[in-house]
Amino acid sequence: MDRIARVRRAAIVVTVAGMASMCTAQSPQVLMDDAEEWELGTYCGNPKTQAFVAGDKSRTALSGSVAFDSRGNGFVAAGTFVAIVTKDGLADVLTGQPGFAGNTDGPPGRATFGKVLDIVCVHDDRLYVVDAANFTLRKIERVDGLWQTQTMAGVRGRQGHRDGPGRQALFRSTFDSVATHKSGALYLFSGNYIRKYENGTVSTLNRNGRTGYVNGPLDKAQFFHSQGAFHGLTCGGDGNLYVADKANIAIRKVDLDAGMVTTFAGRGPDDGRGKPRDGKALDARFHPGGGPNVIYYNPVHKRFIVRSDDERTTRVIYRRKGEWVVHTLAGRRRTGEGKMEVTPLGNRPCGIDPEGNIYLLARSSIRVLRHAKTLKD
Repeated sequence: MDRIARVRRAAIVVTVAGMASMCTAQSPQVLMDDAEEWELGTYCGNPKTQAFVAGDKSRTALSGSVAFDSRGNGFVAAGTFVAIVTKDGLADVLTGQPGFAGNTDGPPGRATFGKVLDIVCVHDDRLYVVDAANFTLRKIERVDGLWQTQTMAGVRGRQGHRDGPGRQALFRSTFDSVATHKSGALYLFSGNYIRKYENGTVSTLNRNGRTGYVNGPLDKAQFFHSQGAFHGLTCGGDGNLYVADKANIAIRKVDLDAGMVTTFAGRGPDDGRGKPRDGKALDARFHPGGGPNVIYYNPVHKRFIVRSDDERTTRVIYRRKGEWVVHTLAGRRRTGEGKMEVTPLGNRPCGIDPEGNIYLLARSSIRVLRHAKTLKD
């Protein structure tokens, strides 16, 4: 593993080389994340390979959103199939068929998928995936030792917006995100609608699904997700939803008990589209060319992991001295000349495991950022 050295806990104001894509002139002011020692290594896959081959997880091509069970196994949403990466270091097809798209339910060998974009593990023997190409929510559950795939909501190939029993409901493009709630409900992002799947029924939280930037009562709130195509919503430690509202250049909070939507981080689309910057959550800015489209909550370290579409950096949002702040996830590492440089960690987040480690997408592989010690609030 490459070693990323200690970064001082005090916020450091720096100008980071390699972040030119974040603005058109000078590099922005960023605040480095607080002090920790990190270990950055490869979880699975190999950038030198082009195809998935079952076996040693370090010798195959494998990349996508990943979810974990309590046993240490990882499940990767790999497009036309779902892979399992065992705690023993082996990768295999759980269900679906690499390179072959379809929409067939049933056991491994028969089940097919169009394009699996997002995945959650509800418990050790049950997964839910968003099959974006088929506009369906599908369940993968182990029954008598065999992983069975079943379509739970949506109609293959049919776009629209309709609530009701799961197999009668319709979803809009892009249907790309699923998050699990402690109540057992699933929350879904479909177009600019936030949908709920519970007890076999799909309902809509915000009735006004037109593109816009409207806070307030949930049934009248508007979002502008605009082709996020990644894990665009998550449940926080308070049980509320947090949405990566890409085209509105903001993170939005959905208070499920109060039925209210507020802006949690970012300045929104009416702030003159200034340069990205860190700081207090509501003063921070994300890249105006492609706002935040990925968000995960890390329950171990009580922080959000966020990435914007056009930025080469990953941001963290956490509570510091009683208020939420946005910092850039970065560290110092040694160059080939033996010098130390401050480098943002820019790979797209794709999962969080039960120990709080962060998983990042790379070419044909997934990297893991391990915490060397427990973070403190």
